[in-house]
Amino acid sequence: MTIATPERGCLRFARGTHNRIRSIQFGGEEGFYKAAYTFDFDEKVEDCVELPVTAGQFIIFTERLHSWLGSKHDRPPSAGVQHACYSTHVPAYTNKKYYRSVYNGGKYHLDKWGTALLRGEDRIRASRAIPPADLETGVFTRVVPPGEPLPMPKRTKAAA
Repeated sequence: MTIATPERGCLRFARGTHNRIRSIQFGGEEGFYKAAYTFDFDEKVEDCVELPVTAGQFIIFTERLHSWLGSKHDRPPSAGVQHACYSTHVPAYTNKKYYRSVYNGGKYHLDKWGTALLRGEDRIRASRAIPPADLETGVFTRVVPPGEPLPMPKRTKAAA
């Protein structure tokens, strides 16, 4: 794992961008994969902060924050994972067979995509879901359609 320093391209955040929604306009001069876009602010003028991290550290932030890699270099970027948490009443992956990415023009087939219940119980079942047992074992069996009850893993009582 690499260390994300300002010289190696750590994340930069524009201060105050969490206070209001700012737009990203596609068709601009910047690029991410094959998509060109422009922020509605100038990173050279805005008050920005760099957040270096060492191996094993991570940053959690809301989608309202505008962030970008702080520098361009010939080294590979640090790894990143996008994670979103929603309440069980918010539908996800419903009535779609695939997702087309705006960023890289890719087409992702959703036949093995679904939500993962982090805790509690999903009584509403508004979304496609991965069975909790599959999440525990790491063995994919199927995606459970919305409305169908989730098969819950069988729990055994601990020996006294």
